[in-house]
Amino acid sequence: MELNIDSLEKLLVANWTKFIDRRALINFVRDCLLQYLQKEHSCQALTATFSRFELVENGFLVWIEFKLVHETTPATGTIEALVDWHGQFHHVQTV
Repeated sequence: MELNIDSLEKLLVANWTKFIDRRALINFVRDCLLQYLQKEHSCQALTATFSRFELVENGFLVWIEFKLVHETTPATGTIEALVDWHGQFHHVQTV
């Protein structure tokens, strides 16, 4: 039997709020952005959502689309992260 990867990804993107805490996701985005910006200034992540779940050998590669305000400047972007089999998020890159 073969798993339909496309259907799995659509299911995960559509239902991520049922298994990932939205507040924890916003905090993860904020922490990644502070590290990416390499500044001590705070930023406020306004929204974050998943646009991709790709099954990989050691978990899921996910894309997190975000909107935020850094100081007074609004911005949007994407964080690529790995969610390992233990449910831990690991930042890969921010674009």
